Amino acid sequence: MLNNLKIKHYLLILFIFSIVLYMISYVDLVEEEVHSKFPRFLKNNNSLNVPETHFFRDEIVVAQEYQVMLNPKDFRDRKAECGKFLSRWRQLTNLDHTMLNAAMSVRRQFFLKTKPCTEQKVIRVREYLMGKHSDTTSYTIDIKDGANKMQEAMNIPLYPSRYCHRNSYQKAEIDIHSCYWKYSRETRCFFESEPFLRSCEDITMLFPEAFPRMKPEHRKNAIGHSSDEFWWVMEHEGQLKTELSDGRIVYTDIQSTFTLNYNTFAMARRGKFPNDGEWSFRILSQNNGKDPDFLEEVVHHAHQIYNGMINIFGTMDYPCYDDFIHDDGFWGYYDVDDQIYDEMIRDYELDIQLYEERAIRRRNKQNNNNENEINY
Repeated sequence: MLNNLKIKHYLLILFIFSIVLYMISYVDLVEEEVHSKFPRFLKNNNSLNVPETHFFRDEIVVAQEYQVMLNPKDFRDRKAECGKFLSRWRQLTNLDHTMLNAAMSVRRQFFLKTKPCTEQKVIRVREYLMGKHSDTTSYTIDIKDGANKMQEAMNIPLYPSRYCHRNSYQKAEIDIHSCYWKYSRETRCFFESEPFLRSCEDITMLFPEAFPRMKPEHRKNAIGHSSDEFWWVMEHEGQLKTELSDGRIVYTDIQSTFTLNYNTFAMARRGKFPNDGEWSFRILSQNNGKDPDFLEEVVHHAHQIYNGMINIFGTMDYPCYDDFIHDDGFWGYYDVDDQIYDEMIRDYELDIQLYEERAIRRRNKQNNNNENEINY
């Protein structure tokens, strides 16, 4: 009888010990989930304190992207047309195609409607259906905003929270088109499973400073999303070699990207009848994008490549509408006819105020068009 009691006593102790081990392992799993994907179970935890995130500022990558708007009719034979672009691009960059890293993907994406959070932000959710990211990081969420100057873009507080910081990427970029340029700031978080964002509070769990004017009563407001879009993407990465005037040789990270929009996933796979698209190449500043400024001669080299591409293939956003005088007198990188260029200079000298007013109207028109495209 005594032995039976001892056995039961030992079994009880073993049972309690196993429960304690299970709870410890469960806490570890929860902590790992917090850092590796969106913590769905945290949505009802009102006691959570999101820490200051400004110390992530040093992780912002500085980039410069040159963009060409494609004519979708030219890309009904996607493989052939992409081949033409890449062949010319390799000639201008002197990149060895055998040294290029290539990656293809098809993704579904939509935009979040965040007006219930006091202001509309450009936030995209992407699901990678095949190719790059589809086997590992299947989902991304990025938030983006614009500025008038690069330093202003760097200061936009779109820092990731500690919950997605381990799997995040921050960027400040100059987006160059044939008729204008703009500055942007972006933060992207990567996830293994679908992150369900249903309220303003869910967004601030990832980007704590996204809505600085949001009041506590807005945190539980529900958010919507736009309709699905399907995109085919092809990327090639390498290093651009530039010889500087002092004889030094520098290598700059460079990436070519085709981005084509289709009505369905099946059409994106087959490559038939795209709706619109873009080809671009991006360069990073020195030290893998960590230097705040670009080397002037590297930028000049990139400009030459860009001019060489659009002089051959053109771009759908040229000729420019209204005018394309930028705040700092930027005329665009397109090599226009000398007579047209002289007329631009003459008009500019005769009535600079008129051009400035038109430039303001053009930017407002562009912003309105962007809002309509996002379908908010």
